[in-house]
Amino acid sequence: MKSTCLSQPFFAKFEEALANGENTFYVTPRDAASAFHVRL
Repeated sequence: MKSTCLSQPFFAKFEEALANGENTFYVTPRDAASAFHVRL
């Protein structure tokens, strides 16, 4: 996986969600799909 294909805003949310103890992939599946360019 190339880092250039990843969405920085998504990872910012991901790290913030981890700090809050939230499951980012469950809360924002669309952000995850957009970041990795895959179908969930």
